[in-house]
Amino acid sequence: MTSNLSERIESLDGLRGLAALSVMMTHMLILFPSIWPVEAMSNKTGLTYALTFTPLHLFWAGYEAVILFFVLSGFFLALPYFQGRSFNYPHFLTKRFFRIYLPYWAALLFSLLFMTALSRPFLSGLSSWVNGVVWHGFTWPSFWHHLTLLGMKIPEESEMYDPVVWTLKYEIIFSLLCPAVLFIAKRFDWKISTPILFAVSCLGNRFAALRFMRYLFMFGAGVNLAKHREDLKKLYSKFSSQGRWFLLAAALFLYTSRWWGFWPEIRPRWMILFHDALITGGAALAIVF
Repeated sequence: MTSNLSERIESLDGLRGLAALSVMMTHMLILFPSIWPVEAMSNKTGLTYALTFTPLHLFWAGYEAVILFFVLSGFFLALPYFQGRSFNYPHFLTKRFFRIYLPYWAALLFSLLFMTALSRPFLSGLSSWVNGVVWHGFTWPSFWHHLTLLGMKIPEESEMYDPVVWTLKYEIIFSLLCPAVLFIAKRFDWKISTPILFAVSCLGNRFAALRFMRYLFMFGAGVNLAKHREDLKKLYSKFSSQGRWFLLAAALFLYTSRWWGFWPEIRPRWMILFHDALITGGAALAIVF
């Protein structure tokens, strides 16, 4: 880890930029029937198979990038707190409101305008993902759910206007629950707080009423990284050059592990959580590197 905070943040901004590029590549590639559904092997041969079920998937690992964003959010939002600054919850929520909602509302407005003007019932030659994002017509309940984010049902409503905004709902939820996550991270050692937050995410994955807790584990991983930042810097400084390259290789393996071709196409719910844990571990190691 870099010793200077500004350098550290700059390097993480670079990591965030690479993750954003991979999200963009994902949404470009899944336009094509030879790629979507991504998990299916039957529609892939040659290059498309190699792009999907080998480490080359790193370059368009969109879902993995979302988890990386969640970990980074937890890290950046918790870092001032663990550096000794007081946590002013109303001030924190106000900043998060303006940072998230104002750009989101602008994007939502443009989405509604474009969907109204350009939406078509079917686009020949494109994937079922594209044709599954159907304009259902404007309704006040769906608009209100989108406007607040918190009431938006995923994926039933999130794919009506702008399919990529679902992540913002979980950013808002983490912002609201941030004091609780900070309390758990501060009160307990990471070897205890990590299983606690993972259990919370398991409950969110299992019960629809608790779905809002689905990704708290990823945000919590970032919070723990912020808490132990100085210890991790000292530990990282002791690594040899070979050790640091091994750390990077481990991060890439965990981050892309669900695309290495040895998992079933149809995955049970517990396996999805297992993959999420591996991806979170890879994202955490990438941040340390």
